[in-house]
Amino acid sequence: MSGVSLAVGMGLICALLSALGTNLSFLFKYKGAVAAPDVEMRHPLRSAIDLFRSKWWSIGWGVAALAFGLHVAALSLAPISIGQAVLAGGLVFLAVLAERFFGLSSGAASGSGSASWRFRLAC
Repeated sequence: MSGVSLAVGMGLICALLSALGTNLSFLFKYKGAVAAPDVEMRHPLRSAIDLFRSKWWSIGWGVAALAFGLHVAALSLAPISIGQAVLAGGLVFLAVLAERFFGLSSGAASGSGSASWRFRLAC
């Protein structure tokens, strides 16, 4: 019998949820960054505090922390070659989520969008 073990199956589920959570957290942080006051390079601490006061930015960080835990679980349960392949496919989640739920074009989500969109997404 050449079935997938329970641990590997759970690892793949964790990898899928991690990929989804990571990209969802990017979009939440983007939404929060758009609503927050502009970042001032001369006042980095105040700018960081302003970002974390944004509800969506903070939710994005919480979702990112959960996704990181799922990533660790995925890599501990499934072989790295399988887990990383699933995690790398998360770009598809980003494109679909950005277009359907956040009103951003899939071109922008895949990295060919404006520089300001990519900068805010990276924050």
